[in-house]
Formats: sequence, structure tokens, C-alpha cells
Amino acid sequence: GKSVTNKEYVRVDAGMLPGFYYVGAMADSEDNEPETNEINNVLAGNRVTIRGTDLAITNVSGPTNGVIGAYIVVTNTLVNMSSVNAWDIYIGFYLSADVTIETNDLLIGIRTVEALYSKNTNRAFSGVCIPPDTAPGSYYLGVIADYENEIGETNEANNARAGNLIRIGYIAPDLALTILSGPTNGAAGSPITVTNAVSNNGSNAAPDVAVGFYLSPDTDITTNDLLI
Repeated sequence: GKSVTNKEYVRVDAGMLPGFYYVGAMADSEDNEPETNEINNVLAGNRVTIRGTDLAITNVSGPTNGVIGAYIVVTNTLVNMSSVNAWDIYIGFYLSADVTIETNDLLIGIRTVEALYSKNTNRAFSGVCIPPDTAPGSYYLGVIADYENEIGETNEANNARAGNLIRIGYIAPDLALTILSGPTNGAAGSPITVTNAVSNNGSNAAPDVAVGFYLSPDTDITTNDLLI
């Protein structure tokens, strides 16, 4: 029989847990070749130590007040504490009722760090939006490194950190009709053109605003007047 010797370069999965493993190989791993002896297809090699990285969030801070549906900026610092480089790190931003930041808290944003080399730091000012269905109240800002738990680490306990309290409220829009004019004469059954302008004097957006047009016997316009 013939023998073939190769050197294959394979990448250890980023989610591999640190520890000791044996390198193994299997000939005809998909079992496509009928053989006289299948027992000798597998061989274990030497033991290899898989080292893990150690990602830590060391700082989280943001504003003390926020508006539902609006953006806030959260300052956050990620540190690679280990001697192993880390790749494709996904960082989650949360609102939490307490200082224990977990993935079942309210996720309000994500940022990605493509690479963070050994002992390096990545600091960012991240804009995140407070979801429109957030209940008003006080929350802790929180950040979790590798929030989907895809990277094998030697220490998972330092991935999450709570920041300051932020009070989340709702500021209603302030809609005002600023222009309204029409013709001085009209005929029943015929259209008229009404010039109008609506302004939002508030600081929060007002989506899908409906404007009703009425005919009234006086200047006190109400929904009891004739909607045209």
C-alpha cells in the first residue's frame, strides 16, 4: 500500500473552551469508501493545550436621563486581559432593573469589535436607541462583552458590567396648526382647497399625524363640527 503525508492547517473554533485536548484524525470520515478493515481509520495524536482569551468590560457610563424612542451615547471600554487575541467580538447594551446585567435584560444596541489583540483596550462612544415600547422608569445601563457567548474564555465573570442609573421618560410631541386658509365661497358638492401647515413644537417625533378639516358656524372648532 501507499502512504501520503500532509500538513494541514486548521483553525480552532473561537468558541472552544480552554483546556487539554488530544489531536485526532479519521480517514474516510464520511464513510464513503468500503474497506477491508475500518478499525485502523482513527488515530489519536499528542495532547494540545487550548488557551482561551479573557474579555472584560471595565467601564460603562452614559446620561442620567433619556427619552423613549431617542438615542443616547454610552461610553464603554473593552479590555483583552489575556495573551490570546480575540476576533469578532459582539458587545450588547442593556437596560436593567438592577445592577446584575444579564442577557434577559432589555437589549437596546450592539457594537462589533473585529479584532482585539492581547492586552489591548478598545474604547467607544456608542449610540443606542431606547426602544419605543420601553416602560418609563429608572434603569441601570449595562454592557456585556460576547453577549451571545460565542468565544471560549478563561473567565466569563468579567464580561458584564453595570453603569449609572438612567431615568427613562416619554416627552410627548406638541402639534400646532400654524397656517389655515381657504376660499371665501364654496358650493355644495364641490371641492375646495384648504391651505394648512402643522408644526411639531416638541422634542419628540410624532409619526402618522392625521389632520381633520371641518365646517363650523363659529370659531370654536371641535370634533362635533362637520368633518369634510
